[in-house]
Amino acid sequence: MNDTMDTILGKIASPDNAYGGGGVSALAGSLGTALARMVCHLQERKAEPALQTEYASLLDQLSSLENRLIGLFEEDARSFEPLQAMYKVRPQTDEEKRDKASRMEALLEQAAQTPLDIMETGCAALRLLDRLADICPKLLISDIGIAVSLCHTCVKGAEYNVAINAGMIRDPDRAAPLFEQRDRLRREADTLSGDMMKKWRTSWADAPRTYKATANMSDFFNCKEVSAKIDTDTAQKIEALAASDVQVHLALFQIRGQRGRKRLRLRGHPEMRAARGGSRASPFFRRM
Repeated sequence: MNDTMDTILGKIASPDNAYGGGGVSALAGSLGTALARMVCHLQERKAEPALQTEYASLLDQLSSLENRLIGLFEEDARSFEPLQAMYKVRPQTDEEKRDKASRMEALLEQAAQTPLDIMETGCAALRLLDRLADICPKLLISDIGIAVSLCHTCVKGAEYNVAINAGMIRDPDRAAPLFEQRDRLRREADTLSGDMMKKWRTSWADAPRTYKATANMSDFFNCKEVSAKIDTDTAQKIEALAASDVQVHLALFQIRGQRGRKRLRLRGHPEMRAARGGSRASPFFRRM
């Protein structure tokens, strides 16, 4: 599939096409595998030699699954087209009604099989992500978490299509294997996703403090913990200078760096720099 993103979205949104939830689920999974491949590309050459080989292996397997999911996006639409056409058939005689009912059974089974293949491929991706979560650096664990969420959505989304199509099959012997396979894949995906989310939380909790998620993320993004540390360090230095009869003045300057980006720096007053032999004062961020 070489379509642009606009073309793909147009296909999904069009009422005249057979693209639907199953194909969209496959695309979600392909986005997850692509994100995981990015992690492998970043680490393939940086990691230890033993892990470089494993990253390369994971990269090949993820690429294969990604191509499979992209193919299933189209396959899901193709499998639904004959069923969509059969819905429009209006039988007149009893024989025509029996013929339509018989053909509907086979078409519904076919329409349920493709989303099952999507579920199977999504689970295969989650198995690879489980290993990738064990070996990737902590600073990339958020990308793995997003990839896991996308692949889990792939499985859960395709499950709905299995349920609706298999649920319309009247022959229980024909429908039962479809539901059994669906339930098995759903349990596996839920287990893998849950386990990896636990790994993600554990790894993130052990990350350096400056990257660690806090209970109140607004505090983190406002840099309160960082500024408090700077406040304390600077206050101690000011007290030490005051003890030496050095008067300290601090000023906040806004300057533009490269490419016009704004930067904020807090520098000491010239008297303070002179008192310290011309050196610049330590940075200090006053709470506003």
